Amino acid sequence: MGKYEEVAAVVLEALSHRETVKVMDDQTKEELGFLSSQSCFFIYTEYLDPEGVSKDIIFNLVLPKSFPLVLPKIYIEKSKLEEYKNLPHVNLTSGNICTFDEETVRPDPHDPVGIVLTCLSRAKEIVEAGLNGLNFKDYEDEFMTYWLSQYNGEPKIQAETLCLFSGEPDSAKLEMIKLNKVIETYEYVLHQNDEDARQFLSYLKVKEVTYTVVPNCHLGSIPFNFVPPFDRKNKDIKRLVSLLPAQVISKFKSYINSKSSPKFVTATISLNGTQHLIGWKHSAFNMVGRRNGFRKDKTNNYELLSSLQANDFVTRCYFGVYSTLQKHIRTDGHVTQEPGKRLLISGLGSIGSNLAYFLNSDTNTNFTLVDPDFISMDNLNRHLLGFESLWKNKAKAVHDYLLNKNPLQKVTFFQASIVSIVEHGRKLLEEIDYLFMVTGKANIDEYMASICQLEDLNKPLFILWVEPYLCAGHCLFLHPEDRRYKDFFDEEDFFLNNVIDKTSYEQNHPLLSLRQSGCHTSYVPYGQNAVTHFLGAMYPEISNIVNIGSKTSKAITWVGDLQYVKDLGIKISAKALDLNKGAIIEHNGTI
Repeated sequence: MGKYEEVAAVVLEALSHRETVKVMDDQTKEELGFLSSQSCFFIYTEYLDPEGVSKDIIFNLVLPKSFPLVLPKIYIEKSKLEEYKNLPHVNLTSGNICTFDEETVRPDPHDPVGIVLTCLSRAKEIVEAGLNGLNFKDYEDEFMTYWLSQYNGEPKIQAETLCLFSGEPDSAKLEMIKLNKVIETYEYVLHQNDEDARQFLSYLKVKEVTYTVVPNCHLGSIPFNFVPPFDRKNKDIKRLVSLLPAQVISKFKSYINSKSSPKFVTATISLNGTQHLIGWKHSAFNMVGRRNGFRKDKTNNYELLSSLQANDFVTRCYFGVYSTLQKHIRTDGHVTQEPGKRLLISGLGSIGSNLAYFLNSDTNTNFTLVDPDFISMDNLNRHLLGFESLWKNKAKAVHDYLLNKNPLQKVTFFQASIVSIVEHGRKLLEEIDYLFMVTGKANIDEYMASICQLEDLNKPLFILWVEPYLCAGHCLFLHPEDRRYKDFFDEEDFFLNNVIDKTSYEQNHPLLSLRQSGCHTSYVPYGQNAVTHFLGAMYPEISNIVNIGSKTSKAITWVGDLQYVKDLGIKISAKALDLNKGAIIEHNGTI
């Protein structure tokens, strides 16, 4: 692959032997909305019309600056766009022809001429197939592109509605609300009063957003012609509704004649075998019952749809679908029927907050977060959250972070110690699937290990902690059917597989903890980079234990930078001397 200018010259030379080509000057590029730095050409060529007669057509060929690593852009000449703009795969406003899906096609950068010729050939095929009606089914594939296009001076598409469900809704449960302040461009929310809706309404409460219910009318599934344009008027809507069952017509008529405003109408259409929601908004009905030529109270809004306001455009709506179902389809690629795991994390400091980030990767995870402390300036460098969370309760701050990432997620928090939860909120522990202790306090860890193995609780427990300078990080998994907490510690409660030698801890080596000033400012030294490496390596181990439902207790050690600790003069345990950085070691304790 040569330089851009050289490649463009090669393409121009090759095309000139096959088509009539004219180089576009900078002024024309500007007029057509192309960059002056791009190589752009007029391609004068032919295609076959429905009668098999050769017809002239002009394409604008644009070579992006990344060409030939990416596909060229081909446009129908704007002066001729009116003749072809409603064909499948042709952008209605720019005339861009979607020749190939750029997400799935990988062009050969060593054959720039071949790339251009193939795209030009495909552009001709699209035009010919469209004019012959051979690819009208493709309208369904690109329906949303045409639905969102603006036609013939009609109102701008309303894209301010968030939809919290996928597919055909239950009309009896359908509700639209208007927010008192816009959230991420959305002013309206359409929901079905289901679990996703309840979670989102809880999120609004956290965000201190209020709302009012806005009446809407759902028509159910309707027949639909996918051939654009879609600039619908009141008379078109009335004609469409007249084809629906009598009870739907009556429902629509009552809604249109009601005093509610604005008037939103929704319906579902079958799009490639899947139900999709569409909708529109009717403009205000003016002076109902008091127009010239009409006797007072002898006309109504419904009649105006086909009389005095018959030619008023409706405003088409776009619904941004945000549901648990849609989230699975666009991420995992499939819908899981398994309920999400319910996890409790105690300790949302440097390790716990970043652990929450990793654990949140699993589908449908529900979190209960417990921590009595606040994020201080000392925490910021290693914490998941940043300056905007300073002096917030750690559990509340991570709770808000997770909800902002996914408002449909079940997340609760308690500004309390786990000991208080045990004493006063035992039911909470009974409802979780796994407990993660990340407090860094050995006494509390041991206490919780005993609690989780009581006959009336029986909860699997993970305990995570790190050694100074994160020369090692450890994860102890304890299952209630394999009660072996003490098997992983010696008689003095030192972990059997510490990387730093036991004598260094016993003698309180001065470099194992550092202090800034005062008696409450001691801290274990380690950096954010090491935290990420530790948890990035440990998360797959944790995930595997959870996913297979392991009932075998074990400890897992991740090895960090031992050489750095050695250089500080801190003694390494004999069993760790030959361990390599990044190694994962599994321990079964003293059985």
